[in-house]
Amino acid sequence: MKAQYNNGTIEAYCGFLVPTELLSSLARINPEKAAVAVAAFFSLPINMIQNDEPIAEDAASIMLESGAGYASIHAAYMRQKGLNQIITEDAKDWKRIKNINIIKPLEYEKLVKT
Repeated sequence: MKAQYNNGTIEAYCGFLVPTELLSSLARINPEKAAVAVAAFFSLPINMIQNDEPIAEDAASIMLESGAGYASIHAAYMRQKGLNQIITEDAKDWKRIKNINIIKPLEYEKLVKT
Protein backbone atom coordinates (compact mmCIF):
# COMPACT_ATOMS: atom_id res chain seq x y z
CA MET A 1 0.00 0.00 0.00
CA LYS A 2 1.32 3.44 -0.87
CA ALA A 3 0.44 6.61 0.98
CA GLN A 4 0.77 10.32 0.50
CA TYR A 5 0.98 12.39 3.71
CA ASN A 6 -0.90 15.69 3.52
CA ASN A 7 -1.38 17.98 6.55
CA GLY A 8 -1.93 15.22 9.09
CA THR A 9 -4.11 13.09 6.87
CA ILE A 10 -3.30 10.18 4.68
CA GLU A 11 -4.48 9.62 1.15
CA ALA A 12 -3.83 5.95 0.48
CA TYR A 13 -3.27 4.28 -2.88
CA CYS A 14 -2.92 0.61 -3.55
CA GLY A 15 -2.58 -1.61 -6.57
CA PHE A 16 -5.00 -4.51 -7.01
CA LEU A 17 -2.04 -6.81 -6.49
CA VAL A 18 -2.27 -6.26 -2.70
CA PRO A 19 -5.80 -7.62 -2.11
CA THR A 20 -4.96 -10.46 -4.51
CA GLU A 21 -1.91 -11.33 -2.37
CA LEU A 22 -3.97 -11.00 0.79
CA LEU A 23 -6.60 -13.40 -0.49
CA SER A 24 -4.06 -15.89 -1.81
CA SER A 25 -1.93 -15.94 1.33
CA LEU A 26 -4.78 -16.16 3.81
CA ALA A 27 -6.75 -18.70 1.76
CA ARG A 28 -3.99 -21.23 2.37
CA ILE A 29 -4.63 -20.90 6.10
CA ASN A 30 -8.38 -20.31 6.28
CA PRO A 31 -10.52 -19.54 3.20
CA GLU A 32 -13.41 -18.11 5.23
CA LYS A 33 -11.16 -15.68 7.08
CA ALA A 34 -9.47 -14.79 3.79
CA ALA A 35 -12.83 -13.78 2.33
CA VAL A 36 -13.59 -11.66 5.41
CA ALA A 37 -10.16 -10.02 5.25
CA VAL A 38 -10.60 -9.05 1.59
CA ALA A 39 -14.05 -7.61 2.28
CA ALA A 40 -12.59 -5.63 5.19
CA PHE A 41 -9.74 -4.42 2.99
CA PHE A 42 -12.15 -3.08 0.38
CA SER A 43 -14.13 -1.27 3.07
CA LEU A 44 -11.12 0.99 3.70
CA PRO A 45 -10.90 4.39 1.98
CA ILE A 46 -8.14 3.41 -0.42
CA ASN A 47 -7.74 4.61 -4.00
CA MET A 48 -7.21 1.46 -6.04
CA ILE A 49 -4.87 1.33 -9.03
CA GLN A 50 -5.51 -1.13 -11.87
CA ASN A 51 -2.92 -3.64 -13.03
CA ASP A 52 -2.19 -3.19 -16.71
CA GLU A 53 0.51 -3.54 -19.32
CA PRO A 54 2.09 -0.10 -18.71
CA ILE A 55 2.40 -0.91 -14.98
CA ALA A 56 4.17 -4.20 -15.77
CA GLU A 57 6.50 -2.51 -18.28
CA ASP A 58 7.34 0.29 -15.84
CA ALA A 59 7.93 -2.25 -13.07
CA ALA A 60 10.41 -4.09 -15.30
CA SER A 61 12.18 -0.81 -16.02
CA ILE A 62 12.36 0.09 -12.33
CA MET A 63 13.66 -3.40 -11.53
CA LEU A 64 16.44 -3.14 -14.12
CA GLU A 65 17.36 0.36 -12.96
CA SER A 66 17.35 -0.33 -9.22
CA GLY A 67 17.95 -4.04 -8.77
CA ALA A 68 14.88 -4.11 -6.55
CA GLY A 69 12.62 -7.08 -7.11
CA TYR A 70 9.04 -7.25 -5.99
CA ALA A 71 8.94 -3.64 -4.74
CA SER A 72 9.35 -2.56 -8.36
CA ILE A 73 5.72 -3.45 -9.06
CA HIS A 74 4.49 -1.27 -6.22
CA ALA A 75 6.88 1.50 -7.27
CA ALA A 76 5.33 1.43 -10.74
CA TYR A 77 1.91 1.97 -9.16
CA MET A 78 3.33 4.91 -7.27
CA ARG A 79 4.97 6.40 -10.34
CA GLN A 80 1.70 6.18 -12.26
CA LYS A 81 -0.02 8.31 -9.61
CA GLY A 82 2.90 10.69 -9.03
CA LEU A 83 3.47 9.46 -5.46
CA ASN A 84 6.85 9.51 -3.78
CA GLN A 85 6.13 8.40 -0.20
CA ILE A 86 5.58 4.90 1.12
CA ILE A 87 4.81 3.73 4.62
CA THR A 88 6.59 0.41 5.12
CA GLU A 89 8.80 -1.55 7.47
CA ASP A 90 10.35 -3.32 4.50
CA ALA A 91 12.87 -0.70 3.40
CA LYS A 92 15.56 -3.01 1.96
CA ASP A 93 14.50 -2.89 -1.71
CA TRP A 94 12.83 0.50 -1.42
CA LYS A 95 16.17 2.16 -0.56
CA ARG A 96 17.40 1.18 -4.04
CA ILE A 97 14.54 2.87 -5.88
CA LYS A 98 15.16 6.53 -6.74
CA ASN A 99 12.93 9.36 -5.56
CA ILE A 100 11.05 7.37 -2.92
CA ASN A 101 10.66 8.72 0.60
CA ILE A 102 10.37 5.81 3.03
CA ILE A 103 8.33 6.40 6.16
CA LYS A 104 8.28 3.68 8.80
CA PRO A 105 4.87 3.22 10.48
CA LEU A 106 6.04 4.54 13.86
CA GLU A 107 7.64 7.56 12.16
CA TYR A 108 4.30 8.31 10.51
CA GLU A 109 2.63 8.16 13.88
CA LYS A 110 5.10 10.82 15.14
CA LEU A 111 4.44 13.02 12.08
CA VAL A 112 0.71 12.95 12.74
CA LYS A 113 1.11 13.83 16.41
CA THR A 114 3.26 16.92 15.74
